Amino acid sequence: MRFPASFDVCFSKLCLLLSSSSVGVLAVLSAVIVSAEEVQLQAVTVQGENEPQLGRWLPTVERAQIHSGKKTTVTPVEQMPEIATNNFRQILQHTPGLLTSEVSNQSFSSLSFRGLGDPHETFNLLLLQDGIPIAADPYGYPANYYQPSFDYVDRLEFVRGGAALQYGPQVGGALNFVTRRPNRERPVAIRLKHLGGEDGLYEGYNEISGTRGHHAYLAQYNHREAKGYRSANSDFKVNGGAAKYLWTIDANSEVGVALDLYDADHGEPGGLALTTAANSAGIDGDWSLATLRSDRLRIERQQLAVSYAHRGDQGQELFAQIWGAGMERQSRRQSVGTAPTFGGIANGTTNTISTQEFSTLGAETRYLTDWAGQQTASLGVRYLMIDSPLREERGASATAASGELRKEYGRQTSVLSLTAENRISLGAWSITPGIRLESIHQEIEEKLNSGATVPLRSRQDDDTVPLFGLGVERELPAHLTAYANVSQGYKPVTFSDAVPLSTGDTISTDLKPAKSIGYELGTRGNPWAPLYMDVSVFQYDFVDQFGRVGTNLQNVGRSRHQGADLAMELEQDVAIGRVRLHGNVSLLSAKFKEGPVAGRTPQYSPRYLARSGVVYEHPRWGRLGVLSTFVARHSADDSNTANREIPAYSVWDLNGELDLPVFAEGAPHDARIVFGIANLMDRQYWSRVRSNGIEPAQPRTFHAGVSLAF
Repeated sequence: MRFPASFDVCFSKLCLLLSSSSVGVLAVLSAVIVSAEEVQLQAVTVQGENEPQLGRWLPTVERAQIHSGKKTTVTPVEQMPEIATNNFRQILQHTPGLLTSEVSNQSFSSLSFRGLGDPHETFNLLLLQDGIPIAADPYGYPANYYQPSFDYVDRLEFVRGGAALQYGPQVGGALNFVTRRPNRERPVAIRLKHLGGEDGLYEGYNEISGTRGHHAYLAQYNHREAKGYRSANSDFKVNGGAAKYLWTIDANSEVGVALDLYDADHGEPGGLALTTAANSAGIDGDWSLATLRSDRLRIERQQLAVSYAHRGDQGQELFAQIWGAGMERQSRRQSVGTAPTFGGIANGTTNTISTQEFSTLGAETRYLTDWAGQQTASLGVRYLMIDSPLREERGASATAASGELRKEYGRQTSVLSLTAENRISLGAWSITPGIRLESIHQEIEEKLNSGATVPLRSRQDDDTVPLFGLGVERELPAHLTAYANVSQGYKPVTFSDAVPLSTGDTISTDLKPAKSIGYELGTRGNPWAPLYMDVSVFQYDFVDQFGRVGTNLQNVGRSRHQGADLAMELEQDVAIGRVRLHGNVSLLSAKFKEGPVAGRTPQYSPRYLARSGVVYEHPRWGRLGVLSTFVARHSADDSNTANREIPAYSVWDLNGELDLPVFAEGAPHDARIVFGIANLMDRQYWSRVRSNGIEPAQPRTFHAGVSLAF
């Protein structure tokens, strides 16, 4: 089978034009950004796996999955200077289009992609750790309250948009944290990192790993805490640990067992108003003031996973895993009292204690094989069963830990997902059609609501959703590859949409799941030895998004998101050492085309998001990195209200490592002083606005410590 020659030539010229122009465009854009903060560009970082260089992409076939024709990125964490306290702004330096809405504590990640929904608790992206979903309930309550310590992460892999059909239906794509494997070179290896900094910061990471014969192990414990930069209640304390055991049965088979434990307690200092008024604090005054002095969030999480991987003699791959997880989320929120809702200093004499429990059982199997000469098929099945009861109590004081039971809900989710992809190789071309079939059962029952003005509500949904995708790749001259992808996405109705928790809220009787279709065309590669680049154009149509009109929850219409991503990395040896340069820009134009907010810009859709940086490595003394982030003005709600505007901002960060000489035999073979300055220029900005106000970003802070490896 061959394509018409005219089509082949036309497609090749288009992709070569994209690749040849991208380097020049990036250079011009980067120069403009550095000279003028208001330029409408922004750089983000993408991460991937299996390749040692930053900014690479996933291989065509890996871990019984096919990535051909998809826009992906891989970032090995170890090639970046040490990052303190899980700073997402810094670790996502190589991921175009992935926006960080910076939270004032470490209770959760807050990420969004190309303006496709609210970043709060990363509701519209699928976060995974070693391929297992992190969210409390990826379908009914897709909030992400857990994040692995970045010291435990080996690399990040990002598959964009609907192209991530092998992971799940989410419209924003999938970000996978791939954690460290045991040291294979010695029976005992130890890694330690301990640092301190301003605002009472302390962070420690302790790891032991090794291999004996067919058996390998890893155990780690991490702790981080700080008082925070707000005047009160911005403290956090996080304890995490993990243990891994790997049994190499033979050269082609491996069994793994992984245990993860996590415990976190955080203050929630609240938001500020635009201007100071009675019973409120504004950004025109002291940015460090806390408006919520009693609100707390506590997370406890445990997970056990068992996996099996096998590679056959003919290239077949089998990967299977089963996991069980338990999580408890408890929040304590003081009543506002007579203060304004937005930026008000809460003065109520009661509080609301909300407790949610999540019990999860999951299993997944993927199989990949070559057949009929030049075809590769990948089949997968995943099952999730989640039980998540919720109860709310009314406390008799602002700091009460228990109180009168006011609301109680029963919630269950069960999902069976089937995926199939087939890569057809046709010389320089490859075509990969794919399908994902989701069978989703959701059930929510309102068992108690002491303040209800309507009968107790319940809802049960059973949906079977087929989703389709198609990826195309073509090998080009000069070590380039062109790729094109079209894929569907799907966002089911969440529990809070089906039965709202607020007493006065109503819900449309015809509420429908949201759907999307995304298109991406690009080229990536290594046109000459020191340079790696990836440039693409994209468009998403997002239909039947969920939103609020007054007190009614309903589908709010259709939006279109289109733009371009440009990313470049240059790695070059110099007279003494090595220099790595990176720059990436995501340009975005997003508008609602239909519905009650037609003509307005979807929330968190900056016209540009640009990141750039330089890392210098000296062969003896260590490395130093300077990173920058530029974000255009955008709005934090779909109605584009004045008090939800986020002005354009730029942030610079500096991180470094100083290698220490080793004098005594048997001493640590790797000893370093690590240091950094976050928000180097001490910019006052904010990147997150919630219903209770503007959350000011962290001012300039310094940290330093020591890292050892035995």
